[in-house]
Amino acid sequence: MRNLLLILLLFFLGCAESINKVNVSDNFKIHNSATLAILNFKTTGLPSNIGEKVAEKFSVEIVQTKKFKIIDRSNINKIFEEIGFQGNLDTLGGLDEKSKIKIRQLGAQYFMSGTVFSFEEKRRYDDNLVLFSKVHITAKIINIETGEVVWGAERMKDSKALNAGDRKPKSLMKVEIAAKSADKLLDEIISEMTENILKQLKNDK
Repeated sequence: MRNLLLILLLFFLGCAESINKVNVSDNFKIHNSATLAILNFKTTGLPSNIGEKVAEKFSVEIVQTKKFKIIDRSNINKIFEEIGFQGNLDTLGGLDEKSKIKIRQLGAQYFMSGTVFSFEEKRRYDDNLVLFSKVHITAKIINIETGEVVWGAERMKDSKALNAGDRKPKSLMKVEIAAKSADKLLDEIISEMTENILKQLKNDK
């Protein structure tokens, strides 16, 4: 029992949350069944497929809440190609009326996207044990009609292995605790952000 408690304590000590910010506009008036289009997240110095992964994970998580209608992302890309829009939410408020009409054809009332600043993971060569991981993303929801950011969040988490080095120990007496994978940290962040959005929906009633 004592060993189990020690392992749990070491596990939680190896996990750290460095950034946890949420900003909500006074005009947050999103109601149940609002239609949301989720764009690929931008990446800074990372492969573009990481941004696609984040968008897909958000889509799955938010669909499960049954509070939003999610636009099929292939339809989003098709409309964006027609109007020459690159998916940069910072410029959404500057779209002309013709472009907004095209976007509204999707039925979307809001866009969601953001930026992936970090998606790191280091594994041990010997046995693939996760030694370190770090994920840092921002996300925001924008009103298509006004271009206003009505909800935004920033989250950074990291995880470090305990009692683990670059090589697998020869002795079985040493208790090693692996770090969480980057995918696991990302899942946690997306789940927590989604919970916060739902919390705002309840507060808005």
